[in-house]
Amino acid sequence: MTWLVACEYSGRVRGALLARGIDAVSCDLLPTEALTKAEIAERIPAPSEGWTAQDDVALVEGLFKLVGLMRIAQSIGKPFDETQARFVQLRNAAVKKIGPFSLTAQSRLLEAVRERAA
Repeated sequence: MTWLVACEYSGRVRGALLARGIDAVSCDLLPTEALTKAEIAERIPAPSEGWTAQDDVALVEGLFKLVGLMRIAQSIGKPFDETQARFVQLRNAAVKKIGPFSLTAQSRLLEAVRERAA
């Protein structure tokens, strides 16, 4: 059974239902600001040469745990500028427009990169 969440702009309720394994869709008069995990996965650009899906996981997990970019770059053995550029690519894949990088978007990005690395 699919649940319909009406009048939902944020996508938060739909996301919570999906996280619990419930098939859900949402609708509103305005388009949602939240991308689904599948939409994010489709938008993630291929990593540049020498960059792996595991590096993406380490980067996003580190940022999710509030570890600084410099420290993450050192831990995965990449130059800071490459790490920063990859973060921008991943962040842009997780949001529709430039603005706050919500916790929901961060969580879905983390799920998407983990699935890609599996």
